[in-house]
Amino acid sequence: MIIDKISSPTLAQQFVQIINEDLLKIKQPHFDIAWRLREAKDRDYASELGYKDIYELSESEFGFKKSSTAAYIAIANEFMRMSDMDVQTEYKSFSYSQLVEMLSLDYYDRRQIKPDMTVKQIRKYKQDHKFVNLENGDRVLYGELSDRQKQQYEEYRAKQKEESKLVQTSGQKNVELDTENLQDFDKNITVASSASITKSSLLGFKNKVEREKFLTEYKSWGVWLSAPELELTCYKYKFANGAELVVSESYYYFGDCYKTDKKVMQVRYHLQDNEKCNFFDMSGIAKTYLLDYMTAKSKEI
Repeated sequence: MIIDKISSPTLAQQFVQIINEDLLKIKQPHFDIAWRLREAKDRDYASELGYKDIYELSESEFGFKKSSTAAYIAIANEFMRMSDMDVQTEYKSFSYSQLVEMLSLDYYDRRQIKPDMTVKQIRKYKQDHKFVNLENGDRVLYGELSDRQKQQYEEYRAKQKEESKLVQTSGQKNVELDTENLQDFDKNITVASSASITKSSLLGFKNKVEREKFLTEYKSWGVWLSAPELELTCYKYKFANGAELVVSESYYYFGDCYKTDKKVMQVRYHLQDNEKCNFFDMSGIAKTYLLDYMTAKSKEI
């Protein structure tokens, strides 16, 4: 896009000029760029300059891939102040590259990362502290595995990927077999599963009403897991981006235990989104959080 330098440039045009000037510097001020891109997104400079969104603008004007633009904006949102181009006090000692690696960590794990750690060391920390599902159904931290177990896990993952490809090429793109976490954790408890998970292409919700209806009508997904002795029923949906949503139904008793007139069914929502949460938290998450997540990921789910 050609900017008219004769007339007084608008804020959006000034933004493009400044970023291009920053990119010409030997040591690029990544934090300044991150802050400006966030500001441009918030102020919707893309529309003013004739672009679909900030990602299209960044690719056309600066040559940034979508992932790079997303990383810049995420850095600004997670680690920088809103008022000025300054990094929050607790992250001032970290480099831009370190903070990029820390984006996928939750607040507790971020506190374990030290400024003197290399990017390679941070990546190893992330790998070692990631929960993985073994072939026998156990769920453990990757770092707790022996070298032999790690090799077996990698072989198992490769086998899973190959089987997944076979399922897709057979035309069953909307159904994915999943037997993880369905082990008989007690031989006296009957665990039943439909052994299939509903999986969609893009849902294409237009508004909050449609998203709420989707969450309310979770029974249409089909039963994923049932443990009658625990009065527990779970429904599972796999989004197109790989994130998984589980809705569990269980009962809360009050007063005299097990009086049928004194129990209430609890419905909880559980999300495994492969970014900030790579395991299911059985305490559940707020429905409002899910609605926000589905809105933010509308182009991915």
